[in-house]
Amino acid sequence: MNVQRKPAMILLLVTIFAVSINLRPAITSIGPMLETIREQLQLTNAEVTLLTAIPVISMGIFFFNFITSA
Repeated sequence: MNVQRKPAMILLLVTIFAVSINLRPAITSIGPMLETIREQLQLTNAEVTLLTAIPVISMGIFFFNFITSA
């Protein structure tokens, strides 16, 4: 690793960590509200399952893209 790139890499990792901490409540807070969401939007069990799985799938896809492009 180039010496000049090391501070930039550290800043990038700190930024990613800070963003992940900030986004965690938004991703995990859907669980307690599932019944309300299901009733108001008249969703099936499959649709509710998909709703809770989308953030996890998205994080996996974007992480895979980040790793392969580095």
